[in-house]
Formats: sequence, structure tokens, C-alpha cells
Amino acid sequence: MYQSAERYLKEIMNGKAGLPVQKWNDERAALAAGKTELNKDYARIKAEVQQVEVIRRNVDNILREEARERKQPTKTKGAEL
Repeated sequence: MYQSAERYLKEIMNGKAGLPVQKWNDERAALAAGKTELNKDYARIKAEVQQVEVIRRNVDNILREEARERKQPTKTKGAEL
């Protein structure tokens, strides 16, 4: 197992002596900053979607009310006499 691990590491390291820890830390910091930006965008978009859903529901309610009013027969003056 040791020899297998040694061969694997030699292939991965490409002749380098140490691990690129600083590079990994820099990449992690960049990814964390990107995640923060994406979370801000997500929160903004989520709020916009909620507003659009409220508007959509209100429009649907108005359209249903108008449809109900059209279906109800209106009384004519001649029929009341």
C-alpha cells in the first residue's frame, strides 16, 4: 500500500517537493468570497420572486372576481316591473 501511495503522490506532485498549501488557501478564500456574492444574489432574487408571486396572486383574484361578475345575471329594469 505504501508503494502504491508513493507512486500516486509522485504522479500527482509532478516532481514538486511540497504541497501547494498557499495556493489551496488562496483558492479557498476566492471560493468563499464567490459564495458570499452568490448568496447575496440568491437573497435578492428570492425577494423579487416573492413580490412577483404576490402580484400574480392578486391579479388572479381580480380576474376571478371579474369572471364571477360577468357570469351573474344582471337585473334589468323591465323585469322588476
